[in-house]
Amino acid sequence: MSRVLLFRKKSSRILPFCCTFLLFLFCFSGISFAFHHKDQQSTATTKATLSVHFSGIKESKGRIVLSVYDNPEHYRKQPLQVLRVATATAQQHGISVALPAGTYAITIYQDANGNGKIDRNFMGIPTELGGFSNNPRIVMGPPSFKRCAFRLEGNLHTTILLH
Repeated sequence: MSRVLLFRKKSSRILPFCCTFLLFLFCFSGISFAFHHKDQQSTATTKATLSVHFSGIKESKGRIVLSVYDNPEHYRKQPLQVLRVATATAQQHGISVALPAGTYAITIYQDANGNGKIDRNFMGIPTELGGFSNNPRIVMGPPSFKRCAFRLEGNLHTTILLH
């Protein structure tokens, strides 16, 4: 009878260890699979490079602020991506953005004084240079997402006029 009790005590020590080891292995294999799956998804979504050049810049002070939007509801409120580049660098090299294929709109302005926002006069008209993708004619207020939207399917080079 003492042999049976000794055998049970040894097995009772091994069983929790085996269960813990299997649980540990199962959990981390799932995490590994999740990371592997995410990597496969990101490589499946092809990225294209959008190269933006500017014209109309008069002074090379401050920064160029480029905002990319992929949704009409978020247009001019919540950008997908914001890039800030020194004006002198942006004039020489432009700004390049890697994006998945899709429909986008771009707003851009020169933050000459570096305060992080578009300065306006007493009538609400911007006093700093700005522009939009597709260079739409600006009549009363900023253009809509639809007027600025473009389809990005491969590498694209565009020039935006700042006025």
